[in-house]
Amino acid sequence: MYHQVMAVLAALYRHGQICGQDWPVHWEGLHLMAQVQTLEVDALDAVYHSAEVRRALAALPPQGMAVQYLGEGASEAMACSCVHSSSFALYTHFLHLGSPVRCLDCGGQVPLYRLLPGALHSQVLLSWQSDYRACDSLQMGCELLEAETTYQLAALDSALTRRGRALCDALTQQTGRPFYYYLYCHEGSDLESESRRPCPSCGQAWPRQRPRIAPFDFQCDPCRLLSNIAFEVGWMGQ
Repeated sequence: MYHQVMAVLAALYRHGQICGQDWPVHWEGLHLMAQVQTLEVDALDAVYHSAEVRRALAALPPQGMAVQYLGEGASEAMACSCVHSSSFALYTHFLHLGSPVRCLDCGGQVPLYRLLPGALHSQVLLSWQSDYRACDSLQMGCELLEAETTYQLAALDSALTRRGRALCDALTQQTGRPFYYYLYCHEGSDLESESRRPCPSCGQAWPRQRPRIAPFDFQCDPCRLLSNIAFEVGWMGQ
């Protein structure tokens, strides 16, 4: 039974219905209990299940799966509540376990099972997110590989950036709405020069004119790129 339950959890994760891949599992009598995090209270409703999730559920013992809501957890961004978002950002970091897609209207996380029902892109997005989080974790905590991983996060021509921008292109075509790629920036000389930093792709000015959604200080619509005021400059200015 344990392996069947883990297969269900893995399928739910790949479809974006549960967050992260660390699921505490324990026995309570004859019941195997798993505690998971979701973006929405109804995230585990059957209406959102993919074909893979339904197959995994069908392999469970006859008693199947029951869901109990424990309460609202702490999160840096709530789920998007917009009826129709106009644009999105591909964004994550080493502590982030939720959706790698942000709504650029409200700043909320966009559940993948709502945005891409039944699409293979959910798994591809989560694979990119896993790679990004790994690079960001090393950039934050591993001096030996700090330069290499910062390059992956911040360089326009890095493998991670190219992969992420290709995903944004594919998702823009699939949804008919623009997906922007977030390009990390850590170092800068001072706030004045940093605020004048041009888009690294086209060289044009790109201060974000819309209400700020952290950490997006820059936005280039032709290149579909986002970035931040260099974190070191921001910290010095506080």
